[in-house]
Amino acid sequence: MELRRTYFFFLVVFGFLIAGCTKQGIQGGDLKNKFSGVESAKALSPSTIQLNWALDNRYNAFNVYVGGSDKPLKTETFSQSLIGELLPNTNYSFTVTGIKSDGTGAEEGFNASFQGKTLANFSGVKTEMISDRSKNSVRFKFVPASDVVTYYLYSKIRNANWNFAASTDQGSSATEVILSANGLAGGTTYCFYIVAKYLDGTSEPKTDIPADVDSKAICETTENSISPATVTMNSIVPGEYPWFLVSGGADSNTKVEIRRLSNDEVVASRLGV
Repeated sequence: MELRRTYFFFLVVFGFLIAGCTKQGIQGGDLKNKFSGVESAKALSPSTIQLNWALDNRYNAFNVYVGGSDKPLKTETFSQSLIGELLPNTNYSFTVTGIKSDGTGAEEGFNASFQGKTLANFSGVKTEMISDRSKNSVRFKFVPASDVVTYYLYSKIRNANWNFAASTDQGSSATEVILSANGLAGGTTYCFYIVAKYLDGTSEPKTDIPADVDSKAICETTENSISPATVTMNSIVPGEYPWFLVSGGADSNTKVEIRRLSNDEVVASRLGV
């Protein structure tokens, strides 16, 4: 009889311990992770940053805050937001909160902020960007603002019109952009203009006012494709005309003139060699 009482008492006490532990485990809180907020802030241009975060079915909307403001700039229903009208080359702090889908409207994620910086403005082509020139080409080399920027090179013969519908070359890189204008005519002056085009659809410098484009473009003369001709003259004999020999460099379309040094009078000329 005593053994049965002891056994019953043990079961009762053990049962209370289990119930107590179970209740304490429930009070320990929800083990699900809270909303983690912004995962990346990618600069698309000098005025736009793209925010990304992970979708979670516990939230049916997301509030986007900028710079510590207590009022959301916008509310999104997907995992991305474009923040525009920002200042170039400027750091910003972003917070994205998840609005719970349980009907309470509670927000989570206020403690998770993320830093992002806009791109610097591109001021256009500069003479110091020229890395190589020859009689048929001019090459430009410079450090880009980001690999998300595509740079377009435009060229024209001086006094001709710009054609921004077709670029001479284009390129993008994370470290160094190289743009080339090839197939140029020797001894000719060309003007060059470089435009940066961004992922948010904007670009700079502008191309809509030709006078402004001309003022910001740089002009370079390619090397002359015709080497100087060599002219030799025989010894002067009284009573005879001197003979001149033209060789090298010139072609059939080149006119060679022999002029008197004292008064610049043309004393002989020849078309071609």
